[in-house]
Amino acid sequence: MSFGTKPGLVAHMQHHTGLYLHVCELFDDDGVLCKKGYTSENNLAYHVMTNHTDKESPEYLKFREHNNQYQQDRYENDLIYRMKKVARKGIRRVFENSGFVKLQVSEEITGCTAEEMIVHLNNNDRKYVYGDDDTFGKIVNDHVKPINAFDFSCYIELLKSSNWRNIQLLTETENAHKSDRFTPEDKAAYDGSWRGIEIEKEAVKWKAMGRCDCPLCVVCCGV
Repeated sequence: MSFGTKPGLVAHMQHHTGLYLHVCELFDDDGVLCKKGYTSENNLAYHVMTNHTDKESPEYLKFREHNNQYQQDRYENDLIYRMKKVARKGIRRVFENSGFVKLQVSEEITGCTAEEMIVHLNNNDRKYVYGDDDTFGKIVNDHVKPINAFDFSCYIELLKSSNWRNIQLLTETENAHKSDRFTPEDKAAYDGSWRGIEIEKEAVKWKAMGRCDCPLCVVCCGV
């Protein structure tokens, strides 16, 4: 495996060992030392601005205006970025009362209703329960195969990433440690798991139904 540059190698080692050069030494609203680690100064600065800066300060208001414009421009012009946003929002909307049309779209993307998703999430060996943030700490929804491991130039990949089989419950701490790591070993384990196998079976059906007309699907399946 090649990382091209020394900074890239440093970032890789930090990412996979949990040892970071840039650590937040500020306190949160509860008086607890943050200690979150990042692989770059820019990521740390973003964290400080969004989590430890007064939301009414001129500095933050200027940052928010600039960031909102950047996000809007990128959403309008970057297909891959837009698809990733859709994938993340689709999962959240299943659990929110955000209107029939949006909910309908979200259920189409996840392949299940909110009730079915909750039953699936609660069926785990760790006894995590959706909405129970007391027993094990804050519980969050996690993409088993990270979003960044999918090619969102293809709509089938969006459906695969957001399918209920690819969603699990983790504690917030576990989720932060897992991040978007997806090694070749992780891929092999995932592809051979019931999740990976069942999603691939569904993908064959989606392609046959013509749910994507990207070049890859057209060449593969004659869509």
